[in-house]
Amino acid sequence: MKVFEGACLLYFYPKDMHVSLKKLYYFLQAFLVICLVLHAVNLKAQTISVAAPSASNKASIPGIFSSKPYVEVGLSFDHLSNQYASWRGQAIDVFMPLQNRGLIYIQALRAERYDQEDNSIYGAYSYPIQWGILATELGHASAPHFLSEHLYGLTWTGYSSYGFNYLLGSKQTQYTDSRTAADSLGLETYLGDWRLAYVATHSDLNHIRSGWVNKYQLQWLGTINRLGLTYALGDEPTVLSPNNLVNTQVETIQLDGVYAFNKTYALTGVLWHTKQGHFYQRNGIQFGLRVSY
Repeated sequence: MKVFEGACLLYFYPKDMHVSLKKLYYFLQAFLVICLVLHAVNLKAQTISVAAPSASNKASIPGIFSSKPYVEVGLSFDHLSNQYASWRGQAIDVFMPLQNRGLIYIQALRAERYDQEDNSIYGAYSYPIQWGILATELGHASAPHFLSEHLYGLTWTGYSSYGFNYLLGSKQTQYTDSRTAADSLGLETYLGDWRLAYVATHSDLNHIRSGWVNKYQLQWLGTINRLGLTYALGDEPTVLSPNNLVNTQVETIQLDGVYAFNKTYALTGVLWHTKQGHFYQRNGIQFGLRVSY
């Protein structure tokens, strides 16, 4: 597998963004279907570099499990419309591949939103087996105002002999006065250095309101660099103020990547534009320094 690395730069212009996002939505939907069909038809003639082993190579494990561990320090900033205060965040990520024993990812986050401050810890463990990858995740925040108090989830990424991998996931999130549940189903395929993925997620808020979010991803995976584009549209539970969750329509376009200076140091970056229904829009940036060892 090619390690996820890359670089990014994008300028978001809010004016007429809704129209352009709609066009991108239909383009990505058509592009996904076309690529999946072409990939399935030409499987035998193509040499595909995949993140996870294909069905014909199940004995090996994905390269990410034997990649170099790293520590990353990152900062994020969101500018909100409609006179909402800006958001800020600082995070430390630890990534520890253990080869055939799995992979551990840990994040410590400090976030400032709605004139409040929350701190959380998040961890995930992935384990490769013959038929796919099983991943678990846990999260906790002490007396939070807007972050989830408890989070736990389980995801299965299965290998297929038809040129794509499939994803099944379920996540439960507990807030101070509310709870959410989300179930996901997705597909991904690899065309040379390119990864194309689609994930549909159904969520509910307090067993009452529910909605679907459709997410499309297009990524270029270089040897040590990465560049990716993500578009998502649908309804999901959203925190609008401290301890206040509502179900809103969310529309997001995001560009992310990693640029490696050498085998030890890399610069990571994410840019995004998000519409939270009629409540506000967010233009955000995140950048970090990654140190591999």
